[in-house]
Amino acid sequence: MNLRHVSDAGHARRLWLREGLACVYISDSTLDEPQPGIRRAVLVVHGTERDGHRYWRALDRAARLAGRGIRNQTLLAAPQFYTRREARARGLGASTLAWAPQAWKQGDASRHGTGISAFSVLDAMVRRLACRERFPDLERLVIVGHSAGAQFVQRHAAASSVPALTRELGIALRHIVVGPSSYLYLDAARRGHGPDGAYGQPSGQALLHCPDYDHYKYGLQRPNAYVSRIDPDELRRSYAGKEVVYLVGEHDNDPNDPHLDRSAAAMLQGSDRRDRCLAYRDYLAYLYGSLPASHVFEIVPRLGHEGARILRSPIGLRWLFDME
Repeated sequence: MNLRHVSDAGHARRLWLREGLACVYISDSTLDEPQPGIRRAVLVVHGTERDGHRYWRALDRAARLAGRGIRNQTLLAAPQFYTRREARARGLGASTLAWAPQAWKQGDASRHGTGISAFSVLDAMVRRLACRERFPDLERLVIVGHSAGAQFVQRHAAASSVPALTRELGIALRHIVVGPSSYLYLDAARRGHGPDGAYGQPSGQALLHCPDYDHYKYGLQRPNAYVSRIDPDELRRSYAGKEVVYLVGEHDNDPNDPHLDRSAAAMLQGSDRRDRCLAYRDYLAYLYGSLPASHVFEIVPRLGHEGARILRSPIGLRWLFDME
């Protein structure tokens, strides 16, 4: 694999998986060598432009704002989910994993071999970090994504089994979901379709207009191979106990944003990103009887759909680095 043409090539590294295939990740540290003294790892998932190097730099800037002591004890990494065309343009060989342009963000399989889920790549990174021989002092692992990356992170939080592994090893795991266009709903209910405008299953014209509104990635019907491994009832049960933080900018409320998902299935979740975030908060409270204690929703004041600025905001720094 030739990494010379990758942006920030000095920080581009390979994560070898099965079948002789590898994924690129951006980091100033390797996941394959012992690193005592690392107490926190933060993995950031890029957005729809698939620009992991930019998100890594934004995360690095946030970590430096948190202070030298925190930065020196923190490993930062950004998985890179290329399309085939992008991989070829960067001179990367056939062993480099690549996905269809929209497939990676919902954890679909790569276009190589038997197919490797983009979620499995993140799981592999978590397992490397959870190896006590390599990272004996690791205490906290954070997975964060903004926009399309947040779609990825929220669905990974719901379907992944790695939280059980990290919990076994005494490593706290937190997913941070920042301003996604849509969320994974865990049953068929949507806001405004129950009694008195509460949550209920769409019917009539709403269902005729969008009969597949509850198909994956918006719901659990017809899931991909990765998500189908877990029983829906078990997924609902386990999601309540996972630590998930949902952030959205106060001004991320433009219903005409050209990058906003305006499909019928997405519009059933709300009119804009802020509305959809608050609707999902209320949905979880409806689904579980009350909002699970480990699920936290915050609106970031004065900001819009601005991932880098949210990461280095006081709220962002608090959840990324546990700063008071």
